Amino acid sequence: MTNLNRSPLKKDLSVLEDVDAVKKAVKNIVLTNFFERPFQPLLGSNIRAQLFENQTPTLDSELRKSIEDAIINYEPRAQVVDVKVISNIDYNEIRLIIAFIVLGKAEPTVVDILIDRVR
Repeated sequence: MTNLNRSPLKKDLSVLEDVDAVKKAVKNIVLTNFFERPFQPLLGSNIRAQLFENQTPTLDSELRKSIEDAIINYEPRAQVVDVKVISNIDYNEIRLIIAFIVLGKAEPTVVDILIDRVR
């Protein structure tokens, strides 16, 4: 759910800055499928297209690689440290834990994304 709070000073929508902005951008890139954005057909990681594939270690490795490539190619403010793909076949879900360093910051930032398969 998007936070649409008003800024008390400008009476306009509040803007994400620094680490929060990069976290939101990384999450948007990961959740975007190929050909979803006009004029940018290869933007994204195409994760949702792979959700209904059989769960194998090879698929987890492919997901990890596609997430790393998408962040490297489309988010220059983030340097990927680690990507973990945790498949839960019983609940038809995949948890993504993405650790990255925001340029200019010392400590790593973690984004945790849970993706469910909807039937």
